[in-house]
Amino acid sequence: MNEGTTKKKGVNLLLILAIAVAIVVTVLVVTANSRKYNKAYDAFARGEYYTAVELFGELGDYKDSGALYLQSSYGLADRYYNARDCAKALDLFQKLGEYEDSVERAKACYHGLGDNALERLDFDEAIEYYTSAGDYSDSADMVLASYYAKGKHALEMWEFELARECFVKADGWRNSSQMIQEAYYQEGEFLMIDEAFL
Repeated sequence: MNEGTTKKKGVNLLLILAIAVAIVVTVLVVTANSRKYNKAYDAFARGEYYTAVELFGELGDYKDSGALYLQSSYGLADRYYNARDCAKALDLFQKLGEYEDSVERAKACYHGLGDNALERLDFDEAIEYYTSAGDYSDSADMVLASYYAKGKHALEMWEFELARECFVKADGWRNSSQMIQEAYYQEGEFLMIDEAFL
C-alpha cells in the first residue's frame, strides 16, 4: 500500500467518524428535545403551568412549543389572577401582548391592584393603578372615589388644603363639592380653637 492511499483512507475514516458523531449528536438532541417536549406537554395537560412555561420556553420553536408556551403563560397568568396575585398576573399578561384577551386582562389586574392599594389606604398608588386600568369596568369612577377617600382622610388628619385639592379632583363623586366647603369650615374652626388656646 502506498502513502497516498493510506492518507486517503485516513481522511475517509475521519470523515465517516465526523458524520457518525454528527448523527449521534443530532439523535441525542432530538431525543432530549422530544423527552423535554413530552414532559412539558404532560405538565401543561395537568395544569402545572409554571413548569410548562419553563420547559416550552427552553424548547423554542421545537414542534408547537411556541404556541403551547403562550397557552401555558396565559394559564399561569389566569391562575395568579384568580389567586388575587395581580402583580404576577399583570407581568405575564403584559408579556403576552395581544395574545387572546391579555390586554383586557392586564387592565383587570391594574384594577385589582388599585383595589388592594385602596384597602391599604395607599390612595396615590390606587389612583395610579385605576388610571392605568383605563376604560376597564368602573376604573374612572374608582379614580374619583380614591381622590374622595384621600380627601376625607386628609380632613381627618387636619390637612385642610390637601383635602380641598382632593375633593376638587373628585369633582362629581358623591358630595365632593360640599366636602370642599366642609374643609374650609373645619379649617376655620381649627384656627379659632387654636387662637383661643394661644
